[in-house]
Amino acid sequence: MYYNAPLLYEQAYSITINNAEAPLYYFFDYDERSYSINMEFQHFHQFYEVHILLDGKASHIIEGDYYALQPYDIVFLRPALLHKTEYPVGAPRKRLIINFAIPADTPCLGGMLRQALAPFDAEVPIYRLGDAERASAFGYLNDIFTLGKQPRTPLTELAIHSKFVEFLCAVAQACPRNTYVPQEFDDSITHKIYSITSYIHSNYAQELSLDYISKKFFISPYYLSHQFKSVTGFTLINYIQMTRVRNAQQLLLYTDMKIADITAHCGFTSFSQFNRVFNKFCHTSPSQFRLNGSAASRPPTITSSFRRVPGGLTKRHSYTARPSAADADGGSCSARKLHAAYAGVIPAAAPPRRFPARAALHLPRAGRALGAGQHCAAQNGGTRVPGHSAASTSASRAQSRVESSSVQAV
Repeated sequence: MYYNAPLLYEQAYSITINNAEAPLYYFFDYDERSYSINMEFQHFHQFYEVHILLDGKASHIIEGDYYALQPYDIVFLRPALLHKTEYPVGAPRKRLIINFAIPADTPCLGGMLRQALAPFDAEVPIYRLGDAERASAFGYLNDIFTLGKQPRTPLTELAIHSKFVEFLCAVAQACPRNTYVPQEFDDSITHKIYSITSYIHSNYAQELSLDYISKKFFISPYYLSHQFKSVTGFTLINYIQMTRVRNAQQLLLYTDMKIADITAHCGFTSFSQFNRVFNKFCHTSPSQFRLNGSAASRPPTITSSFRRVPGGLTKRHSYTARPSAADADGGSCSARKLHAAYAGVIPAAAPPRRFPARAALHLPRAGRALGAGQHCAAQNGGTRVPGHSAASTSASRAQSRVESSSVQAV
């Protein structure tokens, strides 16, 4: 246990209030992560997430943009944001992950809570605070750490909630003095590749090809193809397809859009292409994915939804996600919605150039289905988020049925 550091820490210590389907939900996860369980591709989920690196170095990729992290940087991730953490080779890095949901229908408090959550909507939602402001913000988290050691009562849980809201307010008030600046890459080609991944995430609905992107970024198709896989671990075409599939998953889970409309919105040229590519990565059809991932009805929470704008849809923060009529059981279906985001089976990628080849991470090859829980355990090291259980693959393996899962925050 570490008591002299700015943030209290005890390995494998956690604090949980309610489960991920509840309108008010908290999961504080104190643990360490290493290179061997880095995720292959960016994922999303329905709740908010706070990531605080406690030692060493790591990086975060958010919607294709690369951000280097140092100890005590605070990463704010709103619902439905594509992201992943990358830990370097070497000793495991300690970190604190906070998953949470806050009800939006509290009388008179909705607008105030949205102000406290405003930092999650920043273009670069990473905060590096000065010593005094960091000590103030972390003081509330340290109070939560201590409260979690006490016998659990409704008043203890209310105190934890109150302290966390104070933490959010402290960070929001310190935002104007945030000193975090994205790090420049030492070599120009890595910088260019991550500029391309960012462009893909912003323009996946458009027609994208190797030839088009090579001309736009003034790089030869052959060199781009080689360097893109060297830096990201994926071919350019696979990366584009996976980005489209991830965004299609969100629309399938969180909206009532027709699948034909999702096809066009996510950049697929036809339903047959959408169905083929979706099956390639998820080993199930879009319609079956939506059916398996239908969420249980739940009270309104501050989360992400989608609104129509000229030319398609855009994510909008701080509104209520769509409940599904198929959620009558109120139990495992809600877990399926949460974990369906992880059900896409991503083909094993070549190791990124930034780090040596990753060891003992076996992902399925084409034609081999994998259940959501198995996929998460392989990529995330098998730790749990309370309120969820393990998923399995159907006997035929023709489709991956997301039933319930065991997911950890990475």
